[in-house]
Amino acid sequence: MMATGLMMPEMNAEKGHRFFAVKGSVVCYSINSVGRTDAPMLDAGFLDMPMNPFEYGAHIWRGAEAMVEL
Repeated sequence: MMATGLMMPEMNAEKGHRFFAVKGSVVCYSINSVGRTDAPMLDAGFLDMPMNPFEYGAHIWRGAEAMVEL
């Protein structure tokens, strides 16, 4: 458990892949050359490792206004 009381979610690549496609992220984002490049690449090489899923989520939400417009 983190100092904030939040628990680190289970990291699961298969569920993440499915979520990326189902939520339409592939329309703007790319991961490992899959998807578009209108938004920043989300390849592991561009993210801090080990990835903090809370920071990743915050990164996505910072672009929420533009995503809603699309």
